[in-house]
Amino acid sequence: MQTAAEVEPPPALLTNILHATNSGWEFKLRAKGIRGAINRFFAPVLRPRFVMGAMLTLMSITMLSRCAGGPKTKLSAADLDPVRLWTSLDDRTHRLWDRTMKSYESMRLVYEIRNQINDWKQQQTEADEASADARANGKKLETPKSAEQSTQQKSDQEKKP
Repeated sequence: MQTAAEVEPPPALLTNILHATNSGWEFKLRAKGIRGAINRFFAPVLRPRFVMGAMLTLMSITMLSRCAGGPKTKLSAADLDPVRLWTSLDDRTHRLWDRTMKSYESMRLVYEIRNQINDWKQQQTEADEASADARANGKKLETPKSAEQSTQQKSDQEKKP
């Protein structure tokens, strides 16, 4: 077998195979009566490319639902009850809404805390800059209490005649 030469298929072989496989389908489309009408109606959908694409799409969705934590139990007739489906959908919608609102409120709280921390850092930076300027100029840095006391002393001196 290893010593045998490879044989090239005739160039018309592929064309003949495709023509032979599609001829049965064309024959069904030309049929008369209800069966022919149904075949002609579904002809665009029953093309091999479309069917293959639909099956691959269905397989992909199935795999994604399994990975996303879809139901692993077999469905029963009771699971397909419209009331049960609606209550399940309603419950999931409410839970999703609650999670979204909690997330939003948490983000708002984090934003407020971050702003407060940034304000404190800015105040600390300003205080550090003021103390550095005071040291550079050789002045005594006034703390808020000493500033109030000096203001009070000035107003007392102004009151004395």
